Amino acid sequence: MHASNALAVLLPNTYVVSCTFTEGRSKGSYDYLTDIPGIGCGDYVVVVAPDFAAAVQGHDAAYAPAAKVPKTVKVVEIHSLDDVDVTGDKQYSWVLQAVDMAAHAKRAEEILRLQSAINERKAQNARTQLTQQLHILLGTTDLSDITAVIGNTNQA
Repeated sequence: MHASNALAVLLPNTYVVSCTFTEGRSKGSYDYLTDIPGIGCGDYVVVVAPDFAAAVQGHDAAYAPAAKVPKTVKVVEIHSLDDVDVTGDKQYSWVLQAVDMAAHAKRAEEILRLQSAINERKAQNARTQLTQQLHILLGTTDLSDITAVIGNTNQA
């Protein structure tokens, strides 16, 4: 038994996540050990995996020596530790950390809100500039004359 697998048996709440890589040539899913609570299907986690893109040039990437680097993968299945053979020859790697998308989602909402406010301000400025130009072109400051030409500037 590999020490990594033995640790999985010794630590409480260890389970297995099957993951797929979001980029690269790998096909299928790969199993990783974790004791991080709350990971679910569809979540992203960080694991250490070969960096075939950094493989030595002139060699087939599938066979070239590759450095191991952190990579983001998507969890597609969750298994109990009892569902895998940790006593066999296969050495399982561990999940480094879960990716918390909540902060990213909050920023994205804030960006959308801010962009909406910016767009509204630009539209209002454009209406104001048009009104000022019409004041000059029509030679009038009477709002009813200008409104007859461009419509009500208080409407979006």
